[in-house]
Order: sequence, then structure tokens, then C-alpha cells
Amino acid sequence: MNDIIDELLKMTSSETIRQFRSHPKKVYKYYLAGILNDILFKKYIHESFFYHQAKFMFHSAKYLPNKDGEGYRKNKALAIETLKNNYFITPHQDSQIDILIVFFRNYLTDLKFNKKTLYLVSDLEKIIRIKDYFRDTNQHPIKNHHWIDITLHDNLIRTFPEFFNYQDLINLWNDYIKKYDKICELQKYNLSIRDNPEYRRLDYSYKGSERTLVILATNFVESYLYYYFYNIKASKLYPQNKLHKMKGYIQDTQIIEDLLFVEHPKIKENASISLQYNKFNYSIKIRDRFVHTSAFVEQTNKIAQLQPLLSLSTDETITILQNAIDFVYSIDNNLPENEKILFWWDSFETPDFNKRQFINPLNIFKS
Repeated sequence: MNDIIDELLKMTSSETIRQFRSHPKKVYKYYLAGILNDILFKKYIHESFFYHQAKFMFHSAKYLPNKDGEGYRKNKALAIETLKNNYFITPHQDSQIDILIVFFRNYLTDLKFNKKTLYLVSDLEKIIRIKDYFRDTNQHPIKNHHWIDITLHDNLIRTFPEFFNYQDLINLWNDYIKKYDKICELQKYNLSIRDNPEYRRLDYSYKGSERTLVILATNFVESYLYYYFYNIKASKLYPQNKLHKMKGYIQDTQIIEDLLFVEHPKIKENASISLQYNKFNYSIKIRDRFVHTSAFVEQTNKIAQLQPLLSLSTDETITILQNAIDFVYSIDNNLPENEKILFWWDSFETPDFNKRQFINPLNIFKS
């Protein structure tokens, strides 16, 4: 991957472009714009027609005649038509092609040195009608504050922060189920943990997975809440809400109590959500004990803060996981349409941890 980035950086550099004379330079710049198009809308850059044409010109710059040949005109027209079909802004204007190349060069530089792949919709709108693209491809509407992932191996991908936590949770759950099934198999033989090293190793790993699952489940709820708040703030909804004026770190419970419950009384009055919120608060305390392992005594009950690490059970783990999923879904399901953010939810299997079975982590419409 680094080799192709280095090559493209050389191909898009001002020094390289200046080597071409008038007519070859124009078509070369359109080839570069075509490569950017293929990065955004195709998966494999090595299959790009524009990449191979530009690569040939890159290695032949000094020998190309300064003629407006038929091949130049034909390929330039092809590039313009391709860019136009893929929502690029005024691709027939040379000045706009210069803007595309500057963006392309900056993208490659940030990718190489900062590993940056995320771009705001507002930044991409300078080169492409990206909102029209997502609308016309039957995807959910996007707004200026949404982030789009641009890589050299996939199409434009809209990102959802809570989805990353959801995927981690489901993938670890599936690993956990493998261990659970293996333990159940070993228990058929009435093996003692002390007498069987395999059982002992598996049990240690199994317990470690339970603690990590509790952490991931709680993080999933928190990431949902923070992304909800991010969208509310970026959309300038409820401008009088006190969270807009607060500076510094905002707690997840503040988003629930001072934003969701204040602006949506029906959510606050919902008995199921109220119960789920109480359970979530409990899971936060358990999660904190795992993240901040301590030998101190919990003053509220005089029990060692280390105790949850030893007493967490499979049933309790499943209860915490299921509540996290149900709590997030209940909130989103009761929000106005313009505030919902779980656009990806229906594309994946709805988790039922109580079944203690494998959960498909892949998009059900593509897997």
C-alpha cells in the first residue's frame, strides 16, 4: 500500500506536472482526476484505466510531443464524462481539475503521514455533489457534519461511531460463545478445573472475555449517546439546552438526563426506558471496576471494589449485554425521525444474547 501511495504522490506533484508541455499536461491532469474518481468509486486502483494511462505518461513526460492529438481529445472527453457521471463539480473546467488535483495530493499526503481517511461531508462538497450521490444510490441522507471514509480499497463509506463498538461487541461475543460451548463440552466429562490444565486455561480466558464484554457493551451505549449529542449540536437543535453551553467533558448520563429526558419527556416517562436506564447505570459501575481495578473499599456497601471481578457470572454478563442493546434501540426508536441515528440497524441481525448463540456480524443483505 505504501508503494502505491508513494508512486501517486510523485505522479501528482507539482514538479511532475510541470515537466509536461501544454497539450500533454492537460490530458495528464485529467488522468489524475480520473484516478481520484476511481479511488472514490472503485475498489482496486490497479484496475484503473486512468492510472495506467497516467503512469505511462509519468515515465514518458520528456518524450511526449506537444500536440493536441485525437487520442488526447478522446481520453480527456472520457475523463470528463466519467467525472460528470460520478457527481464531480464542473469537471470540464480546467480550474476545477486543479482543485481536484490539490485535494488528491493533500489526501495522499495525509494518508501517508497521518493515516487520515476520514473527511467531513462539508470538505468533500468542494469537489463532488456527495449529498446527491448518497441520495441517488438509495442511501440515507447525509449532512455536512457527517464523516466519510476514503480508502484505496473500498468505495465511499459513511461512518457511524457506535457501529464500531457494536461490531467489537458482536465479534467478541462470538469468540466468547466458542469458549462457552467448549466449556460445556468439557463439563460433560465431570472434569475438575484444578485437575485439567486445558479447562483451567479456557476458564481464565472465558472470564476475561466476560469482563471485556461488559466494557464493550457499556462503551456501545456511550458511543451512541455521544454521537447523538454530536448530531444535535452540529444540527443546532434545542439551542437553549444547557449542554450546548457547557465546556469540557460531558458525562453520558448528562446527555440522557439533561438532553434526552428534557427535550423528549415521553422518553423520560417511558417505563421500559426508565428500567433500562437504571440497569445501564449499574453496568457503568461494574465497567468502572474493571477499567479502574482497585483494592479500595466501596463506601456505599463496605465491599471490596475488586469483588465484581471475581463474582461476575455468565447470566449477569448476558443481562448487561442485552440491556445495552435494548436501551439504545429503545431510545432511537422513540426519537423524532430527524434525530434517529441507527441507520445501519436493520441491515444486521438483532442480537439476542439470551440464546447464547453465534450472532452474524455481517450485513444480512450482503452476506
